[in-house]
Amino acid sequence: MHMGVGRLAAGVTMANAAAELDLLMARFKAATPEANPRHTAALLPTSRVPGPVRTPFLVFLGVLLALTGALLAIACSNVAGMLLVRATGRRREMATRLAIGASRGRLLAQLLTETALLFLVAAALAVPLTFAAVGLLNAALPAVPIALNLAVTVNGRVVAFALGVALVTAIVFGVAPARHALGHDLAPLLHGAATTTDRRQLWLRQALVVAQVALSLMLVATAGLFVRTLQAAARVDPGFVTTNIALANVNVALSGFRDAAAVDLAERLQARIAGVPGVTGVAAARMIPLQGSGLGLGRIRVPGLAGPAGDDTVDADWNVVTAEYFEVVGMRLVDGRGLRRADRNGTTRVAVVNETFARTAWPGRPAVGQRFLHEGRDGEAPIEVVGVVADAKYRYISDAPEPFVFVPLAQHPTGDLTFFARHAPGASPETALRAAVAQVEPSVAVMFVQTFEDAVAIGLTPQRVTAWVAGAVGSIGIALAALGVYGLMAFLVTQRSREIAIRMALGASAAAVQGGVLAGAARLGALGAVLGLALAAGVGRLLQSLLVGVTVVDAPSWLGAVAVCLGALAAASWGPARRAATTDPARALRAE
Repeated sequence: MHMGVGRLAAGVTMANAAAELDLLMARFKAATPEANPRHTAALLPTSRVPGPVRTPFLVFLGVLLALTGALLAIACSNVAGMLLVRATGRRREMATRLAIGASRGRLLAQLLTETALLFLVAAALAVPLTFAAVGLLNAALPAVPIALNLAVTVNGRVVAFALGVALVTAIVFGVAPARHALGHDLAPLLHGAATTTDRRQLWLRQALVVAQVALSLMLVATAGLFVRTLQAAARVDPGFVTTNIALANVNVALSGFRDAAAVDLAERLQARIAGVPGVTGVAAARMIPLQGSGLGLGRIRVPGLAGPAGDDTVDADWNVVTAEYFEVVGMRLVDGRGLRRADRNGTTRVAVVNETFARTAWPGRPAVGQRFLHEGRDGEAPIEVVGVVADAKYRYISDAPEPFVFVPLAQHPTGDLTFFARHAPGASPETALRAAVAQVEPSVAVMFVQTFEDAVAIGLTPQRVTAWVAGAVGSIGIALAALGVYGLMAFLVTQRSREIAIRMALGASAAAVQGGVLAGAARLGALGAVLGLALAAGVGRLLQSLLVGVTVVDAPSWLGAVAVCLGALAAASWGPARRAATTDPARALRAE
């Protein structure tokens, strides 16, 4: 894939430019027989996120926003539940004020103002915490060897957005408690009625607790799913070794070295890097595995093959490597030979293919010695297969085996190269690699130096971020849900003190009273768990493309999330249940 940047002329629309670009591409294909007919040109507006990855990137950010939004919903529902309790306690006060002439609208405005002030103060206190969290996030971002505009900062727009969200949530979650405080007849309230809350008045508080449990369990289950994904990815054999290998990327074409000159300079650089203390082997390659991208050098045809598309083409990725590549990265040769330094221009064009390519192109026959046709800049030319290597992971760790071709650098010159320097355990040759390149050719800049382990870990960054975000907000969500259950159970015990006293006076045991409170909490937890698992299944399906080695319905993740949530809820409801069981009937009834 090649990318170019242009500016539209005045009065020219994107549609006009795209139509002209399509016409130019059609003319190019008609005038160039060796052009790949599948190649197209796409016109996209410039943005911080490149066009080809914009959609998955925005979907990923949208999922992260949804996960953090779930935490906001948990916190808001928790506060709404507390406000409902507070509103219940103020009903007699509100009834008195209504009785002496205050309007319901004025009292509603007062209650909403109090709620909004509470939320705005919380939002203001969150600003310094946000600065601290952003600092931690910036420190935790992976060191990627490409220029990314990750502007993770707190500015006026971010603060204004946070305050706006706080104000809106205050109004949304404050209306119900305010109406609850004002929505009763005056006479019964003035006479002290409703000391025991009936079931109709509890449904909203219980619904809020169920919602908190469901959202918290969804977050914890999602975190568990991605933790399991990272564990499964760590067990996957990529087909090569990443430990004790340092990478140094250069682009000698930027310094004017192309074709044969690029090959000569690459060989001199390779020889100099091999002399760095601690380095035990050096190879060069055009592509780094597990970076999410591929290299296409042209169409491949295998004469006599009847492929799935009804033609003789094989769709494969390529890599341009030096002869030492397979030994340095530990790729296993299963048939034939590897590439050699003698495989240069002027000799037979050769390639090493993987097992999947061999099975696809020549099923039931040995691949070594076979030839396929490659359409390149000079037209169609035969390439002889001299070896077969074991299948490996190339673009993503989750990929199924796909056809792959390795060709020698000396026959396919390229200026963009990464040197793979295998070194002794404990050695850190990164600085020496830069110095070695500068000694051979000072005009060539080293684009980046990193370990092979860090390079392949970049491919799992979305999974790591999702696991971290879901785990962090899920833990906070569980704490908030447990707090909500505690508040609801404590409120119910207080409101039902007369009922509990009468039941105990009539012979109910302390264990029965305690069990009744715990059973009420268990019912709420069970309903929340069912809804939470349904939400977890939905989120898992949205993120299915990021999963490695696990399914959306992953029993260990779900059972672990249920156990954690229900355990937290049991601990939260234990205190109110014990308080109910130790109620003194005589004292409670005298207080009434």
